[in-house]
Formats: sequence, C-alpha cells, structure tokens
Amino acid sequence: MSIDGRFQIDVLFHDVGGANSLKVLSLESGDAVSSGKVALITGTVGTSSVTISRQPAPYTAADGGIVTFATVERVALQADPHVELTTSTAKTYFASGNRVGVYELTGSERTASTFSVRTTTGTATYSLLVYGS
Repeated sequence: MSIDGRFQIDVLFHDVGGANSLKVLSLESGDAVSSGKVALITGTVGTSSVTISRQPAPYTAADGGIVTFATVERVALQADPHVELTTSTAKTYFASGNRVGVYELTGSERTASTFSVRTTTGTATYSLLVYGS
C-alpha cells in the first residue's frame, strides 16, 4: 500500500463590527502523510456496539490487499446523527451532525485489537478513517 494524504483542520470567522471594523479569527493545523497504512470503514449502527477489528481491518486496499495495523496513530470519525467510538476501556470519542472529528491515539489504545462503535438512541451511519502502520 502506498498512500499520500493529509489531516487538515481549518477554522475561520469574520467578526464584523460596522462599516470600517473587521477582525479575522483563524486557527489552522495540517499534517501531510506519505507513509503508513489507511482504511475507511463505513456502516450503520444501533445501540448495541459493533466491533471493528484492526487485524485485518474490514477494508480492501487499492492494490487488492487486506489491511492490518500493528499501530493506529489517528482516527477520523464522521457520523449522523451521533456515534461513540471506543478504542480501549478508558477512551471514547464522539462524532455527530455529519461533522468530522480527528483524534490522536495514545498508549494502549494505539495497539488495541478492536474498536467498537455504537449510538445512544435509534440508528446512525458512520465513517471511520484509520491511519497507522
């Protein structure tokens, strides 16, 4: 697997205070990625957790190969209306409103053999991008 991509966050607001007053409020962060592995896992989930394995991940690479991760460094999570991603017994991340959250994993959650996804009520759709080695 050969990859080329980025993690990019960009927040921009214009604070307009009349005809002659403007403040620009901005935060930006980005990292280019040119090595490692990536997988995109999508699905629908209810209140019962769905388990997602990282060895192998339920994703087929562009070259037709099965993707397995020794270490997961970051995940990007998007969901509608709301999901919870649990990466280890003590770490839970959230996504809602079809917005994307990017999370850097630490400690034992980087090598956890599975993740779990669930919603708190009804059903939800999710997309989970996994990046690591």
